[in-house]
Amino acid sequence: TYTPSGINLVTYNAYAFYKAATLLSFVNNAISKGQTIDNAFIDNALSKIPELHTLLGTTHLGADIWTTTWYATWKAIWIALVAAIVQTFIGVSIGAFLGFHAGKKIDTIAMRIIDIFLSLPDLIWLLLFTTIFGATQSALIGALIITGWAYPVSATRMFVITVKDEEYIIAAKSVGANTSRQVFVHALPAVLGKIATNFVRRIPSIILSVASLAFLGFFKEKSDINLGQMLIENTPYAAQNPWTLVLPATILLILSLSLHFIAMGVHDALDPKVIVRGKRK
Repeated sequence: TYTPSGINLVTYNAYAFYKAATLLSFVNNAISKGQTIDNAFIDNALSKIPELHTLLGTTHLGADIWTTTWYATWKAIWIALVAAIVQTFIGVSIGAFLGFHAGKKIDTIAMRIIDIFLSLPDLIWLLLFTTIFGATQSALIGALIITGWAYPVSATRMFVITVKDEEYIIAAKSVGANTSRQVFVHALPAVLGKIATNFVRRIPSIILSVASLAFLGFFKEKSDINLGQMLIENTPYAAQNPWTLVLPATILLILSLSLHFIAMGVHDALDPKVIVRGKRK
């Protein structure tokens, strides 16, 4: 509801609201026909309203566990995809450049900055940035990008260093190919499988970081929900309905395992050495 001071959020039980709305329609219909509204009419109307049953029950607030958990999962995947895409773009752009300038002054300075970011766990950096910039979704995505850019840069730099002295790179350089062409046309396609593998592996890592942050109480959305928030809010009520904890935790586990196997498959599908070995067989 809109007020002069802003938006007021109203929390209600959707199942009770459905029953009340259906009962109101019965009452309005009876009034239009001139029928008498008494206790007998109300009891008869309530008996005609079908009961809505949930798959795994509801939380203490009356929210459907199955639907809410999958919505929270979609939110987690969306945040992780946005952060991972930006992190990988930064990592490939800067890491490839540093790989072709390894040992130079700019590479040394950049690697010392990267070492600072990699020296602490990502969760520590996230706690620091969310404390400074707030715990909104946009601030969280920004914090994930700021804290997670260093690893893709370091990994891409290492991948490029391993191939920059290959014969086809030297041949391209000898015929006059500039650095950009050497990087984007010759070097990056050779390490595309490794880059794609790292991208896929970043997604479960980010999802678990966000869940951990929410579980610690540093990312709590008033008008939304996420997996970590579900776990921390429903912990006191697990004895009443264990699915409030079992389903979110199981989804986190399955997501991590599935994306790990996908990363391995992507690596085998895009790595030139694996492709050549497969053709020889």
